[in-house]
Amino acid sequence: MAFRFTCIGLLALSLYIAAVEGNCCSVNESRLWSRNVQGLLPSAAEWLKPVLGYKFYLPEINLKGSMGYLGSSIRLRQFTSDLLSGSRPLRVGVVGGSISVGEGSSRRHVTDWFSVFSNWLGSIAKANVTFVNGAVAGTPSSYMAMCLNVHLPRDMDLVFLEYVWNDLYQDRLINNQVVMNMERLIRRILNFPRRPAVVLMQVAIVGDHMETAPFYRTSEDLEGALAAFYDASYLSMRNALYPLAVMHPTAGYSWNETFINHHPGDAGHKIMADMAAYMIQQAAISIVLNPISYPELSVHSLPLAAPMYPGNEIPPGVVCSSGRSFTEHVLSNLGWEWRNEGTPWKPKWGFVTYTPGSKLTLRVNTLRPAIDPTARIPVLIHYLSSYDKMGTALLTCSAGCVCDPKEVDATSERRVSQVFFAQIKASQSETCDVTVTLLQKTSSGGYHFKVSGVVVSASDVIDSIFFVEEIYAKRNESKALLNEGAR
Repeated sequence: MAFRFTCIGLLALSLYIAAVEGNCCSVNESRLWSRNVQGLLPSAAEWLKPVLGYKFYLPEINLKGSMGYLGSSIRLRQFTSDLLSGSRPLRVGVVGGSISVGEGSSRRHVTDWFSVFSNWLGSIAKANVTFVNGAVAGTPSSYMAMCLNVHLPRDMDLVFLEYVWNDLYQDRLINNQVVMNMERLIRRILNFPRRPAVVLMQVAIVGDHMETAPFYRTSEDLEGALAAFYDASYLSMRNALYPLAVMHPTAGYSWNETFINHHPGDAGHKIMADMAAYMIQQAAISIVLNPISYPELSVHSLPLAAPMYPGNEIPPGVVCSSGRSFTEHVLSNLGWEWRNEGTPWKPKWGFVTYTPGSKLTLRVNTLRPAIDPTARIPVLIHYLSSYDKMGTALLTCSAGCVCDPKEVDATSERRVSQVFFAQIKASQSETCDVTVTLLQKTSSGGYHFKVSGVVVSASDVIDSIFFVEEIYAKRNESKALLNEGAR
């Protein structure tokens, strides 16, 4: 089988070392088991035999609970049919945060959830399968909704989304901005040429000291509406583990035995892979019991419906530059260093400074001939927000265009590091120069500031499309998820 892994993102090396040296959260192989489906015709049993050979760590009753929503599974059934018949080559991908990059696992590409799942899926496939890991640690779904083209090819057949931790939690039922971000990402993927199956891989919310978030304090339930609306699948690690870790504590499945800080350890990653494998098994069994029909195929080919949230689209033509492509936008650099703050296997590239007065000037094209020439075009700067001695920068339009200046404090009250966006609205120009200046003022006592990319909107309606900073700027609303009712 063809395997390709492209992992770009942020690093928390200490957690990885702890996983290796402390051997935390290992998988107890004596607990592994495989399914046995009774009452099948010999031909059906033979067809399912490779699929049912997967060895699970999570008990079956909890696996059943983890299937948050499967719906009609039209796209997933088609994928599974092609996988087991070998009718065509397939591509499987994942986008998400550090968990899907492999954080917390003892051996990346071996014991992280996407590798465990991919290695199994590739072993049973009669088709040639390519696996693409486009996860970027420390990023929310709003980043991937804009920069998907940088991290994932368009010819995908199955895509997992893992963002429930990085997207935080907004205590709002209607017009929930977290859910709106996720909808935009789902829509971008469903607009891929092959109309891939989409799976929301929802991780349990666990604190750095193994605190348990209240069962309801997660975005996954509201995002379940998206799964139903778009007939996507929704897998819940919370639903799977909460009974074993909290309600009826069971050896082998406590948070201490499945998580390293807020990242799953090997056992936690195995449980995530278990959920994905069980979902594929369910799809295969459903094909045996109810073969794919022509009406089902015709539904699969229907055009994508209007958004669940009216108007919740990303304008076509959004330009996202990150990684090496971002350096092409740098016009001048005084006091900044292009630096990898991670490692070769898990890079964190960006322009970094610790010196007040340092200036980084970017040149972007904000000219949009198809719209009102007086309209301002949103420009979003990717910057690192973290909790340790971060600085404050000033964004200005220094030449070729005009905009209101904007101060950006990179200090976060949460003990996590994430890529956020700072938005300015610039007048239209083919050569719009935006300067990032590190200020002397600081709320943390430090001056670390990092810029890693830029997004330029294709229109002037970004306020209704990208909330980007709104949730994160409201410090009182976006404190750690575990503050309320932590156990």
